[in-house]
Amino acid sequence: MADSSDEMGTTTIIAPGAVARLGEALKTIEATALVLVTGAGSYTRSGARAAIEPQLDGYAVELVNGFSPNPSVEEVAAGLDAVRRASLHGPPVIIGVGGGSAMDVAKLLAAGAAQERPLGELLPAGATLAPTAATLILIPTTAGTGSEATHFATVYKGTQKYSVAHPSLRPRWALVDPDLCASLPPEITASTGVDALCQGIESLWAVGSTEASREHASAAIARAMQHLEAAVLAPTSEARLGMCEAANWAGRAIDVSKTTACHALSYGLTIRWDVPHGHAVATSLGEMIVFNSETSEADVVDPRGLEHVREVMAKVVRLLGGRDPEDAKRRFNDLMCRLDLVLNLSALGAGEADDRRWLASQVNVERLGNNPRRMGAPELDALLSRIAQ
Repeated sequence: MADSSDEMGTTTIIAPGAVARLGEALKTIEATALVLVTGAGSYTRSGARAAIEPQLDGYAVELVNGFSPNPSVEEVAAGLDAVRRASLHGPPVIIGVGGGSAMDVAKLLAAGAAQERPLGELLPAGATLAPTAATLILIPTTAGTGSEATHFATVYKGTQKYSVAHPSLRPRWALVDPDLCASLPPEITASTGVDALCQGIESLWAVGSTEASREHASAAIARAMQHLEAAVLAPTSEARLGMCEAANWAGRAIDVSKTTACHALSYGLTIRWDVPHGHAVATSLGEMIVFNSETSEADVVDPRGLEHVREVMAKVVRLLGGRDPEDAKRRFNDLMCRLDLVLNLSALGAGEADDRRWLASQVNVERLGNNPRRMGAPELDALLSRIAQ
């Protein structure tokens, strides 16, 4: 995948050196004032600063950084002053450079600036958002979240994780440059890359999937299975490019389908035990392959019926190289072991009964409802117990 423009109006460039096209994007947009949202150290370490700042000469630039890996509504509110200052010169262009957190903050600033009420007040009520007047350009420095391909962002209010969504939060340009991933340490490459793989798998079986989203999900899984291990353990330019493609395909897939039970279960692990997001999602994915493969007429949730679920689960198994669901689980878990990602809840410090009850209390009900097989409290408890052993 190189230059492409989709039906939603996003121009996506996935190629080495893509970040050098920022100046072209700004001229095309006829930008005047910019809000630059960056990660803390990653902006410099990735090489993004050296590549981007010469292209910003002549623009008024407001800088937003210093937010946490799991951005809060308070941090977003603090960044809105920069958007307001930029808005004095015309509709702002917000550039998000970094991992999923930086790109989410860029989207959240765009969303927050357009609302009459504080963004934090709108989250629990699920209120309809006003469209943003800001233009977004997203430049990922990790290959994982696919945020550059989605119309939503996540934000924390206390310990609760919320999704903010609006079609206007899709970027006008997405510049995906695998060279910006070259400085990542193996553990971050692993966790972010696993996020892309898990998103592809969950999207494939999601109740909200479509034929098109399943094609995107299948492409994401295939590329991740081909390139993830090399990207972590013996990185090459080809592997980094492959994982950037996998992440973008996964983003396109979940933009339609959303995620499911594995993401629903992951949020508590991240907020309380600091398990990186992709790693947290992976803890339950192997078990969910088996669980969803055992869907019956009595507990099928997907309105397309049991045969559809069986077909997509068989495809998941094939894409993971498995002979059957148990073998696919084993292959996935073995890959996680080779990537040095611990899946056992007890080893992560979250294996006690009280810990499991707390994790269950933090489950995102919307994401859980997108799973093709019904998962009630007994099934949830049984799954958490299995991955704690």
